[in-house]
Amino acid sequence: MFALCTTEDLKTTRKPHFPSAHSNDKSIDLIRVMNDLAMLGYADALSDGQFVWTDKIAPAMQAAYEWDEDDASWIDKQNEENQK
Repeated sequence: MFALCTTEDLKTTRKPHFPSAHSNDKSIDLIRVMNDLAMLGYADALSDGQFVWTDKIAPAMQAAYEWDEDDASWIDKQNEENQK
């Protein structure tokens, strides 16, 4: 009973993040999906409402070409490079 999500909806960063989407209804669905993923061990739910991915999600993130072979997020690497 998962909502259809894309990488535009689900953040692929290794940093803590809030689930958000283009519409409020979809944001509620994303929060439900993230809570379900946290219950399964793929993410940790933080006390402030943010989520952070665990290493358990790494094979899926790598298969989607969102993380490298060292489990680092390509978006995080790009953001760090842009800040230099």
